Amino acid sequence: MPNVRKLNVLAITRSTELKVAVSGTLGERSGFVLSTLDGDLQTINGQAFKAAETADIVIVDIDARDEQQLAHLGRLVEHKGGKTEVLATAKDLSAHGVRNLIRQGIHDFIPQPATPPDILEAVEAARNRLRRTRETDDLGRVITVTRAHGGMGATTLAIHLALGLREKRRRHDVERRVLLIDLDLQFGDVGLMLDLPPKNELARIIREPGRLDQDLLRSATVEHKSGLAILPAPVEPVPLDALPLEALAKLLEFARESYDYVVVDLPLALPRWLEVVLARSEKLFVVTQLNVPAVRQTRRLLDIIKDEALLDGAASVVLNRYVWRLSERARLKQAAKALGQPIEHYLPDDQHLALDAVNRGVSLFEVKNRARLCRTLRDLTARIATPAAATAAAMATAR
Repeated sequence: MPNVRKLNVLAITRSTELKVAVSGTLGERSGFVLSTLDGDLQTINGQAFKAAETADIVIVDIDARDEQQLAHLGRLVEHKGGKTEVLATAKDLSAHGVRNLIRQGIHDFIPQPATPPDILEAVEAARNRLRRTRETDDLGRVITVTRAHGGMGATTLAIHLALGLREKRRRHDVERRVLLIDLDLQFGDVGLMLDLPPKNELARIIREPGRLDQDLLRSATVEHKSGLAILPAPVEPVPLDALPLEALAKLLEFARESYDYVVVDLPLALPRWLEVVLARSEKLFVVTQLNVPAVRQTRRLLDIIKDEALLDGAASVVLNRYVWRLSERARLKQAAKALGQPIEHYLPDDQHLALDAVNRGVSLFEVKNRARLCRTLRDLTARIATPAAATAAAMATAR
């Protein structure tokens, strides 16, 4: 059963008195993970925005008479886009000051000197608002990986996106619940690549779709040593069209209710249920390589997805096994032109590392954690987990 995660609280304080009050109230309280920054929004603006990426609740100590601080507060509220509760706290606040804070979009106010009951009341109210919002609005995000040509490395990418999303890179990071679904019903090898015990529950779901519920989904998964939940492909090949559309739709909805991220590895095919997956996908990665057959087949797949309006947004092209050379710029431009869209992501070539990991049944991260390929995969994962930062950090050229 997935654990109920704790809420991350970030306190930006300008005084030792407030920092002590917040730390004393929330630091040891069950259900919260507290981090603090010293200073005001104007002086630590960039640092505050970065720290707030993983925060559920942000407490900001502010001078409501300072126009620049108010402007930074408004940008912080806008940046979080309603996904984070922003609470303001200030000393000697006038009615005009309260109006200034409300205009910036804050969710609540804590008077100073801040007492434990005041802090706790505001934070608990924020928790309740978040809970109500997430009960109706915060289903898990579906990330889908596919390819239009064999041997592109799509399954490797799907596995490491899922592992990267599961991984806590910093001590105070939120532990994400992640499920990896192998929908290559005939030749899926996620289980083999991670040396997992065989499990045939997906075939059971296909045979008896009416029995599918949350309990069956949980019992159908295998837990990797990283904590990643995996729904492996059937042990024996199953016809792709044997999977009922209604069962797949229900499977994905149950998965989104139980997990923060659902990563789907698609088969090298166009099954009739493809639309069911893509309609629920926030992001689609199409993996290709820099050769003529791969690029041409990828363009065909991209055109089908676009013409059939299978995806709300655009698919992102991932160029795998890429070796950076100055002389390759012309080929890259030709490939992008042939694809009809830019190549957004580049994975460096490291076939020796990939082969070693496959033969040992472990992830690339376990073989050579600091390899360039591993760092690039983690960077790509970070862009998925923090969409606002992704746009600014998107690759314009190969590294």
